[in-house]
Amino acid sequence: NVTIITDQITTLNLDLHSLPRYTISGHVYDAISTTVPITNARITALDTPLPLVQTDANGYYEIVVAEGSVVLEAAAFGYATNFTSTLITANTTIDFYLDPLPPVLLVDDDEGNLRSYSPHVESYYFTALDANGYNYVYWDLEAEGNAPTFDYMRQFRAVIWFGGEFGRIKDISDAAQAQVVMDYLDL
Repeated sequence: NVTIITDQITTLNLDLHSLPRYTISGHVYDAISTTVPITNARITALDTPLPLVQTDANGYYEIVVAEGSVVLEAAAFGYATNFTSTLITANTTIDFYLDPLPPVLLVDDDEGNLRSYSPHVESYYFTALDANGYNYVYWDLEAEGNAPTFDYMRQFRAVIWFGGEFGRIKDISDAAQAQVVMDYLDL
């Protein structure tokens, strides 16, 4: 028990005991071609102060963690992020197999059903991407109820975010629009 007195410094000495440390190592592979290593994949021990580590040219990684439960995240550009939770009581091997993502995320922000003046325009994007042979993931903000997170979007080589509105800009004044631009540019 410690008594805290206003406007006085209170000192509390604690004896902390270090937990044993163990090495988690393994490889990160492409889930389709299970022997193809993923270079520069990031392995993060979530909710710890540990820095992330990256895989080498062979997809190999090592991270030293304290004994106990740990959640590891494996992430690589162009691949879906993977997580694993495990109890660490010894040196452990954990391999990850990441699913390749399509190169394009198509985000529909046209508010077609929410606003009478906002036309649905996604069919134009579907037609253009399909005609050129692009594989893509479609995200409809209206259906999903929220925007994709940055962590999700950063996995794609390209993000096409379309609005389709011709009336939204009328909702704010020219002065307010200018102020937003000035704030963004920090002028």
